[in-house]
This record gives sequence, C-alpha cells and structure tokens, in this order.
Amino acid sequence: KPIIVADRTESRGVVTCASYEVRQYGVRAGMATATAERKCPIAIRVDAHYEAYEEYSGKVKSFLRNYAPVLEAASIDEFYLDWTGCEKLFGGSLVQFARRIQKTIKTKFGLPCALGMASNKTTAKIACDQAKPEGVLEIPDGRETEFLNLLSVKVLPGVGEVMLEKLNLRGIRTCGQLAKIDSEYLGLTFGKGGLRIQEYARGHGDRFLT
Repeated sequence: KPIIVADRTESRGVVTCASYEVRQYGVRAGMATATAERKCPIAIRVDAHYEAYEEYSGKVKSFLRNYAPVLEAASIDEFYLDWTGCEKLFGGSLVQFARRIQKTIKTKFGLPCALGMASNKTTAKIACDQAKPEGVLEIPDGRETEFLNLLSVKVLPGVGEVMLEKLNLRGIRTCGQLAKIDSEYLGLTFGKGGLRIQEYARGHGDRFLT
C-alpha cells in the first residue's frame, strides 16, 4: 500500500519513511508531509512510533552482537558488521550465513532486511541499497568498480540533488564515468568533496569499523 510514516501536515510534518508503492509517485523520506500528500493524494499517513523503533533497534543490535567480532551502528536501522576471517567460523560461506541471519531477524522480530557485503563500508552500503527490500548481495574483493560502473552517481554518499544536477550537466551520470574523470579537473570543480566522492565511485572506502 502507498504508506508514509509522517507527522501531520498542519504541524509541518516531514516524511520519516515511505513505502516502495508510494515512492513511485516521487515521495521520499525527508519530504514535507504536505508535498508528499500532494504528489500522492491516495497516500496513507501513519504516525511515527519512535519508542518502538528504538526498542526494536536495540533488540536487533543485541542479536547481531552475537555474530560479529566488531559491530557499528550507523543509524537506528542500519548496522555494519566486520566478518573478516570469519568464513570457517560461520561454515565456510558468508553469503549463506548472511541469509540465515536475515531469516532469523524476520522470524524473531518480524522485520524484513537487506544485507550488502563488500571489502569496505561504502560499497557494502551501496550493495545493501541495491539488495532492498529483502535481498543479500555480495561484492567480491577486487570487483567493486565492476559493480559500481553502470550505477547512477546518485547512489554515492554525498551526492544530493544539487551535486547530482551539477554532475549530470557535465555529462557525468554513472559511477564509471565519475571514476574516470581527471582528478585535477574534478578537484578544481568540486573541491575535496568531489575527490572523496570519486574515490567512492572507484570502489574505495573505509575498511575498518569505528
């Protein structure tokens, strides 16, 4: 159903979450409730329940701590796990183990989730987004650029609407195109932020959890 989790329009509400059905109308998280309801008049607005979100976030986090030497909470509903060297510990296949984790979270907490696996946090995050709503996607070490090559630059952290428009105006639409652009030109045009985003497009990112 076209559902938005959002405060009321009269209280200048903002969309916290949008179902996949309502996103087809151009509705996104962070959008004003009034704008979302204008874009999708049939949207079903649901009040947020932050205490419940925090409760279940804590439950999932506690559960995941049993299956990773290092865990980092990136947000209330997003976690990074470092499984370096854990293949034998988890039966030889991290992908199969990830699917077991996914199934257990769905059964135990009633929560669907997606998992992305890669050699660094940025690529893993992008892989996770590509695996949504309930997939598991592994990007083997050394094949990061191959995975990113044809994806839109909008999947990269730091590329908002303004940055996306500026890149597109220069004919840069895919991660592969951004990765190949001359770094000196990119630095002069977009500064250090542009160079950092180019590194993401090349499949680089932080390999260690904080």
